[in-house]
Amino acid sequence: MSALVGLFAVIHATLSWFLQETAPVTTLWISVAALAGLGPVVLGATTAPILFAAPFRTTTAGVTAGVIVTAAATIVLRRYAGTPERKRAVALLWVAVIALSYGASVRFATARMAGLARQVASGRPIPPAGLTLTFDVHADPVCVRDGTAEFFALYLGESDGWIAFYQPSLGSTIRRAKDGLRLAFIPPATSSTRTCG
Repeated sequence: MSALVGLFAVIHATLSWFLQETAPVTTLWISVAALAGLGPVVLGATTAPILFAAPFRTTTAGVTAGVIVTAAATIVLRRYAGTPERKRAVALLWVAVIALSYGASVRFATARMAGLARQVASGRPIPPAGLTLTFDVHADPVCVRDGTAEFFALYLGESDGWIAFYQPSLGSTIRRAKDGLRLAFIPPATSSTRTCG
């Protein structure tokens, strides 16, 4: 969000500098359209490459196109929005776009989480940057030593002395006290072996 706010500030300041003869409101909507086009590209190249991964590319493109088209339509429709009813219609257009974009983001995050869950259930770790745009999740490969027994698991996290991990050999998630356990995290480059010892 901070990246998008910063990018919008740069875009709007630049356009305001060069479009001094343009109405401020028009410049604002042009900035929104430019942000819709550049924002996903910047996020995809920095913190959220998942935006342009194969399963999610269509959603990203659809939301981007929807915002750009709505911003362009707003610029045109404002010329004819001389009555309160027409101004309300333009506002409702944005309400619809925001609602649809929110719904798309929820579906996006849900699909991403489901994909990551299937990956963990098959015994594979989540790669670095396992982002969903809603949650930052992880499932790190680890060798767990419990007394003399040692087994491969995917570390899910810990809290108040309790640890949670997924054990592929049992096909289940286990939560237990960390006392007596030794964890040896496996480097990502060798995590595909799923063996310990």
